[in-house]
Amino acid sequence: MPADATTRVLVVEDALVAREGMQAVIRALPGLEVAGVAGDALQAMAAIGGAAPHVVITDIRMPPSHRDEGVTLAEDLARTHPHVGVIAVSQFCDPHLATRLFADGARGRGYLLKDRIADAEVLRDAVSAVRDGGTAIDPSVVAGMVVDGRGRGGAAPDGLTPRESEVMGLMARGRSNAAIARELSITRKGVEKHASRVFEKLGLTADGDTNPRVAATLMWLEGQAQSHGDTAA
Repeated sequence: MPADATTRVLVVEDALVAREGMQAVIRALPGLEVAGVAGDALQAMAAIGGAAPHVVITDIRMPPSHRDEGVTLAEDLARTHPHVGVIAVSQFCDPHLATRLFADGARGRGYLLKDRIADAEVLRDAVSAVRDGGTAIDPSVVAGMVVDGRGRGGAAPDGLTPRESEVMGLMARGRSNAAIARELSITRKGVEKHASRVFEKLGLTADGDTNPRVAATLMWLEGQAQSHGDTAA
């Protein structure tokens, strides 16, 4: 859509205070407007036709079960309204739900923590990216989902060297190439070389719906979640 066009946002949130807060931030941003509100996924699906939103911002847990309604809504919209972007928000990070959210591709999908929604710049950038078919994963989400690699091993996919696993883990925690280079005491070209090998070994390319860096992050998160489950068991 044209860069100067108004972006219509449907807010799906069962908590009144959070719902009003999201609307206030959206209305304060030039180029964005509230297309409608809904208190749960059923209301959202009923309103989607009339509201005609470009992006849906939904709580990840809502009535009736408070488990995964936001992710289920995203899955339903992928089938019924594939051109509508979805940003899931949650109070805390959940690696299992995040992996599900991006399971069919990261195009037009985002995941933010609720306390970041109040940051107008973060919200604006996330809505813009998702509206245009991109991906929005707040680094704070990744940081909250990924257990420090020094505290637990074995989460990286098989076939990676120790250094490649380190690079992948730092990418998953939202570090830039420059930051990774400083932390590992290597050059930025070295980071790019290791990252390229990670993407190649994982079968990730830049020509798909999912950005390789995002896809690698999701694989890392899934591995962390499985590792955590095995430890808990």
